[in-house]
Amino acid sequence: MHPSRHNRALFVLLALSFLLSACLIQSRERFWLDPPGWSRAQFLGITESTRRVPMTLDPEGNLYAGFFSLGETGGMSLMKFTSDGELDWRVTESQSRFATGRNLELAWHNGSLLAIWIDSGDLLSATIQADNGELGPFSILVEDLQIKDISVADSDEDKLVIAFSGSADEPGIYLLQGSNLTTPVLIDPQGVRPQLVIDAYSSLHAAWIYQPAVLQDAQLRYAVFPEMVVQENPQITQFVTLYRTSDVIEGPFLGVDLTHVYLGDTAMIRTGLREGQIETSYRAFPLWDPLAASVPVRLFMPMDYEIFYTEPSPPTGLQVGPRADWDGLSLNTDQIVEVVATGTSRSEVALAFHERVDSLSGQTQAQIGLLTMQVGKPDGYQLISFTSTGSKQPNLLVSQDGYVFLSWLEVTDVRTYSVYLATTKPGLKTEFDALTMQDWQNMIGDLTFGMLSGLVLFPVVLLWMIPPLLLMALLSVIRRNEDRLTRPGHLISLLVALAVFQYLKFGIFPSLRASIPFIQWLPIIPGSWYRPLQITVPIAIVLLSGVIAMNMVRKRGQSSPTVLFILYALIDGVLTLAIYGGSLFGM
Repeated sequence: MHPSRHNRALFVLLALSFLLSACLIQSRERFWLDPPGWSRAQFLGITESTRRVPMTLDPEGNLYAGFFSLGETGGMSLMKFTSDGELDWRVTESQSRFATGRNLELAWHNGSLLAIWIDSGDLLSATIQADNGELGPFSILVEDLQIKDISVADSDEDKLVIAFSGSADEPGIYLLQGSNLTTPVLIDPQGVRPQLVIDAYSSLHAAWIYQPAVLQDAQLRYAVFPEMVVQENPQITQFVTLYRTSDVIEGPFLGVDLTHVYLGDTAMIRTGLREGQIETSYRAFPLWDPLAASVPVRLFMPMDYEIFYTEPSPPTGLQVGPRADWDGLSLNTDQIVEVVATGTSRSEVALAFHERVDSLSGQTQAQIGLLTMQVGKPDGYQLISFTSTGSKQPNLLVSQDGYVFLSWLEVTDVRTYSVYLATTKPGLKTEFDALTMQDWQNMIGDLTFGMLSGLVLFPVVLLWMIPPLLLMALLSVIRRNEDRLTRPGHLISLLVALAVFQYLKFGIFPSLRASIPFIQWLPIIPGSWYRPLQITVPIAIVLLSGVIAMNMVRKRGQSSPTVLFILYALIDGVLTLAIYGGSLFGM
């Protein structure tokens, strides 16, 4: 084989290998998020559990996360990231010890990191060695009670409170506190699904759903325990709701900042005129004054995936980077579920949720959104995930300095999920944003596959070519008896045809005007390049297509403006579809 042909064949094989390997990778090592303040999403592993992935921080800023993993070597997966973003350790305890484990939580107690989970209805815990991830012997905190849900809250004073409840058939809200965590306190015999938050003033806030023993409407309940002193028969605030026994209630969610409490839930309507609706609402009230709560406010979110992040994080708010101005958004979907909130020592709280968003394919897809709230109302929004597989079950963690950590699940298969983590913390963000060899492989594969996919739309080039060709036929009268391309008649008809071609291209598909070239495949393009690329790439396509078409005409000794235009249009169409094909698919 000739050396040049050998090199070309080698290049093609290399490109195809990149393309194939990129297409076969189900779970990306890291993928980019749209909000500019966030790191890339870090892949943590595969799970069969649909529960939220817990996270916690130590005083040095190291991050710990865990989940029940998958496979023959599966079990409880635990990992630690240093404050600089390096993976310090990762361990997976054997599946045999956690065959039915679920509802994993991580918390600090008596100076040690605890894993707390439910197994066969019992509440268990084990100490995790923070320096190497070794899991100690587990102990049963509560048994002989079919526990279904748990929530934990710990404070900087190393105080830990665990809330747990039974099922709808065996309800009851219990709180565990103290050095040994051995004496549960019953605070509501008919409660289910507790949520706990500790505020900046060391008070414990609790919310749960009151589930009557008979067929009566469920209620949303709330209590606060100053200085985290738990006692029986607390002062409970019961909020009037419009739920019916046929409604499916999800939640509650509970967030607390320096001045306000945000309390809400989700109702899925199954009967009546509102059948099929999802109603997620919240109440806000000042700390210590639940009787001053606002009326329930329904949450609606944007369905559009094109979000413009223009509002900076407030100095005393959460450090999530630029967010979209809430007042400027089109709120057109109520498909909001799996809401989780957090407690903060800042002037804002954050809500993360699973929402339905338009996708590039013209369908809607489950994504993760983030809403910041301040002084009792929303003030900013970010669309965190924008993937083709679907995202669900977010979880939030906020550091003392206001940086946010977010974990969630991406649908991988029918029964499995990829676990991802992203953050706005500078040290971890720098490490997560660093490019790896797999990143380059993915980008080359995506770019190749994307450009080939764009060419599938090649027949639309005819839509841009036919009208200019008809116009050239009508203008043939002005170039009669002219046999050179430089003649005025040729130039006029050719320039008119080219102008109409460009007008039709951008007129039929206006998304081309707004698209950022290559952004569908290369999300690392800096924002400052967006506008220059929008201007220079279309100009480059015109010039390159013209040069190639002219050279082809000259080599063949052609002088027909029609032939020149056809060659130009075909080359321009191929380049346009290769670069902008993803935008056209979105249309």
